[in-house]
Amino acid sequence: MALSMPPIPEAADGMADKLVDAFMGTTNAAYDDYLDAAGGWGPINAEEGFQVQRLVIDKTCKKMGLDHPLGWKIGGCKKAQQEALGLSECWCGAVFRVVQSPAKTSSDNVRGIECEFVLKLKHDLPSRGEQGDVYSMEQVTDAVGAIIPAYEVVRPRVPEQTLFKTTPAPFVIADYGGCGEIVLGEASPPSPTTPLFDTPVPVSLSVNNVTVASGTSAEVLGNPLTALHWLVNFLSPRGVSLYGGQVISTGTTTGMTPVAAGDKADGSFDGFGKVEIQF
Repeated sequence: MALSMPPIPEAADGMADKLVDAFMGTTNAAYDDYLDAAGGWGPINAEEGFQVQRLVIDKTCKKMGLDHPLGWKIGGCKKAQQEALGLSECWCGAVFRVVQSPAKTSSDNVRGIECEFVLKLKHDLPSRGEQGDVYSMEQVTDAVGAIIPAYEVVRPRVPEQTLFKTTPAPFVIADYGGCGEIVLGEASPPSPTTPLFDTPVPVSLSVNNVTVASGTSAEVLGNPLTALHWLVNFLSPRGVSLYGGQVISTGTTTGMTPVAAGDKADGSFDGFGKVEIQF
């Protein structure tokens, strides 16, 4: 798979440093401040955004003493959303914060929460390089060791109300896709007899005991496995491997639901359990 990846300027390193500082400090800054840190430069397309994210990943790993991220999140699984943001495919963001349900977290700069199926990998999926073969769906499916009901907490490093508004999509991609943390419920092993997500799995979200959103696993490119397959074959030619033990949050099944301090959210994933969080 030949890729067109024009180099980003050295000034992008300043933007990456500021993003890492914001992530580690759980703070945020205006988009213009990040541009200033890069000498006025900003990513203008998804590929440049991901190249900046690669810098942010390397710097975050060094600060946290990690060899690689704890996982990845996938966003923009609906064509209408991609078109509205000027993108041609999904996007992804590295995950560095994973907590177990029931969770309690700050509502500071939280844009919202999303009910997502997480697929935990049981073995590595090494990068095959730019000229390497793509991974087949069978190979990707075979790497899934567990299915986990989860939340993505959307907590960007810009003021949350500006996300995808005055903050352009390529920068959001640089900012881990706006991901703050992933909240995991109980893991279930794949069925040895029934194909994963053979039929759509209903999902519902309640906030303060009121149902506010619902959907199914089919909201995610028709099947969360399809989203995982996309991620593997997006990362592989870019030199990025996936590793056993990583958790892959495959995209929202319920849209994004705003939350505020004091809210308690309960997500129900039919046949796979639930996930809880208190803000």
